Amino acid sequence: MEEEHQSIAQELRSSILAAKGLTKRMKVRSLLSKFGFQKRSDANTGLITEALGGAGVVINPAIIRLGDDWQLDIDEWIFLSSEEVLLATPSDVSVSQLTAGWNADGWFDRLESLNLRSEKEVEIKLIVPLLTRLGYSDDDRYDGMPCAASMGSRKTTYTADFALHNVEESALKGQVLLIAEAKKEDRLKRPTEMQNAFRQAKSYAMWTQCRHLLVTDGRLVVAYEILRAGLEEGTPVFSCQRQELKVRFPELFAKVSKPVLTRFYMKLVSAVEEAR
Repeated sequence: MEEEHQSIAQELRSSILAAKGLTKRMKVRSLLSKFGFQKRSDANTGLITEALGGAGVVINPAIIRLGDDWQLDIDEWIFLSSEEVLLATPSDVSVSQLTAGWNADGWFDRLESLNLRSEKEVEIKLIVPLLTRLGYSDDDRYDGMPCAASMGSRKTTYTADFALHNVEESALKGQVLLIAEAKKEDRLKRPTEMQNAFRQAKSYAMWTQCRHLLVTDGRLVVAYEILRAGLEEGTPVFSCQRQELKVRFPELFAKVSKPVLTRFYMKLVSAVEEAR
């Protein structure tokens, strides 16, 4: 059965590569049927995600259950792209899109004096205000989002500290734009912890089909982008100390802000034809 699913995934990849725009669309129900499933479950959506990921196929948005409910109805569209599309789709935009007055309240000036005594305080005092300044509203933010995944026959659940969406854009329904994670203070100064952060990013990328991760231990702020052209695997696209954030915020904005990632994912859901 596993070989059959791998064969179906490779067939879909070949179909996508033959498409003019390297993206095809398919309804959730049709994708399930393609793999021989009539009903949707955590087990079969995990299996399909794993098989397509192994074939280098990206699904936007994710078909796994995020939280308590399915993000998409069974007859809604998902978009299938090859990993080559991600490599050819830059996510950076001009920092001129950063709105004037982004430090009008002086929050960045107070960063160095923040007292972050726990991982929870890193979340509340640093990550939440930073996400707001990156353009994400309270409604965009899903705090403590569970991700129903599976590794073969073994079911598991990941919990993202923060999953960011664009709830105002109907074309991106269910699409996670950014995962933000808090670590204990000074954890990221250890090379092994940096490697663990990247492995976590890759894991979230596979299951949520989100390619961007922001992680901070209260001292270091790091952003990763999975499948970025010209970037060695495991290398951050952004990294700075907390006290540098005021000066370097425009760089971070150009990597993981809501307008930047909205544009990135909108490109991935612009299908040119329907997959069969």
